[in-house]
Amino acid sequence: MGLEAWDKALRANGFTGVDFDIADCEQPQFQRWTVMLTSVAPEQEASAVNPSSLSNPSLVTIVHAESTLSPSQQKWLSQLGEAIYITTGIQATLESLEEVQPGESQVHILATDIAKDGDMLDDMDESMFHKLRRVLLESRGVLWLSNGAGPDASATPASSQVQGLLRTLRHENVDRSYVLLDLPATWTEEADVVIKHVIGVLRQTLLNKEFGHANADWEYAIQDSVVHVPRIFPAMGSKEESKTKTFQPFQGPHRPLVWEEALDSGEGGFVEQWCGAADELADGVVQIELDALAKVSRQYLLWSMIITRSILDK
Repeated sequence: MGLEAWDKALRANGFTGVDFDIADCEQPQFQRWTVMLTSVAPEQEASAVNPSSLSNPSLVTIVHAESTLSPSQQKWLSQLGEAIYITTGIQATLESLEEVQPGESQVHILATDIAKDGDMLDDMDESMFHKLRRVLLESRGVLWLSNGAGPDASATPASSQVQGLLRTLRHENVDRSYVLLDLPATWTEEADVVIKHVIGVLRQTLLNKEFGHANADWEYAIQDSVVHVPRIFPAMGSKEESKTKTFQPFQGPHRPLVWEEALDSGEGGFVEQWCGAADELADGVVQIELDALAKVSRQYLLWSMIITRSILDK
């Protein structure tokens, strides 16, 4: 693959092309690798690569898992579709994942995980996998609605799988937009407020003509009737707590050292005796703790009481 092909491929995926290149050898017949530098294209250039991003989508499709929705949840989705049409003027349809037909001019709202314990990624067969793959790769953009995948402490690993999936897709497919919005547990009871926030996030991201990849927010969460954007900050308090440990003296009032003579060589050494260890044990409990410090293996075995005096005498 030559430099011209690389330049074309990079420009088609939102980069500025091959800005700089250098090979490992000046003679082409001996070249084995080349280092190329590129940058993310400005928003104007990215729009020129994908002209369809300048216009609103022709259709918004709300995708749901039909087998896991209750009548009240079905009603909520219908209200969401009506509110999208009234607010944006774009027709919104309600379809199941088995029936949806994705397209380049469509924006999909994935509502497959809004039901309680509705983690689609945690329980998926081959047919469902291919359906979801088509929606994610062939549509213009996806707004994934979840329930329990936000920054709240109650989020489970199964419900948080969608975060990793969408983050990976954003890096591998820069021509598409993938947005995650986590709904509160009471999303059906607070229908008006939640639907208002869903449309607000939709207009701010997938329906925003000036929406760029460089400075965009991709993950949102509704908590206490307010839309939050999760942020990660360094824990400065933990850095202050992790201070350098000070060296303690080898001998102290609660750490006496006793000199013991060796049996054969006559070379003794210090052994450690801990004070008060026996007083901390309950009645009927025996604790055996081995502490040894020696230069040769024979002294270590002796002080660890692994071999007996009778064996040494022999």
